[in-house]
Amino acid sequence: MDQEIASAINRALFHQKPPAHIAIMSAKRNAKGAITEITHPNATAEMALQYRDIIITAERTVDKRVIDVEEN
Repeated sequence: MDQEIASAINRALFHQKPPAHIAIMSAKRNAKGAITEITHPNATAEMALQYRDIIITAERTVDKRVIDVEEN
């Protein structure tokens, strides 16, 4: 499911035509169920979060339990 989340986000981002480096390289779920996403090395979390609503919507297509996205 984790790779499905990363793929869903990248597909959704592709349609928004962001700079090519704004992409999710991987997604991992921890023991508490939180999902950590790793951005492309040239992208910051701040850059990716400009697409916050798109990311949440894409994640929810894979996992309905997703509530919010935050920067850490």
